[in-house]
Amino acid sequence: VLKLLRRYLPTWSAVLISTVFFGVTHLGQGAGTAVNAFALGLVFSALAIRTGSLLTSILCHSAFNLTWLFLAGPAFGITGKILDPTAGGSASAPPYPWWWIGVSVSLVLAAPVMLTKFSPQRSIDG
Repeated sequence: VLKLLRRYLPTWSAVLISTVFFGVTHLGQGAGTAVNAFALGLVFSALAIRTGSLLTSILCHSAFNLTWLFLAGPAFGITGKILDPTAGGSASAPPYPWWWIGVSVSLVLAAPVMLTKFSPQRSIDG
C-alpha cells in the first residue's frame, strides 16, 4: 500500500494513509491494539522507506509479535486474553500452533542478517 501510494502522493501522505490502514486492520483486536498498530506502522513505514524493502518491516513486526505474545504476555499474565478475548484471561485458552511459533522465532533469528543485507540508501520505489 505504501509503495503504491508513494507513486501518487507525497511521502508523508502515503505514510499516513498506509499507517491508518494498518491500524484499522487491527481494530478487531480492540482500540488499544489499533492505536498501537498505528504507532508501530509509522516505524515500519520509516523502515520500509529507509531500507527500500518491506522485508525489514515484516521482520520487525514478527519480532514484536513474538516478544509480546510469547514473552511479555505470559510474564504479565495476559496471554489468555490475547489468545481468546472471550475467555476473560483464563489459562485454559489454547496455545498457538507450533509452526507459528517456529516461523516467528526463525524470522527473529534471521532479522539481523536481513537488516544488514539491505543498504539504507535504497529507495522503496526501487
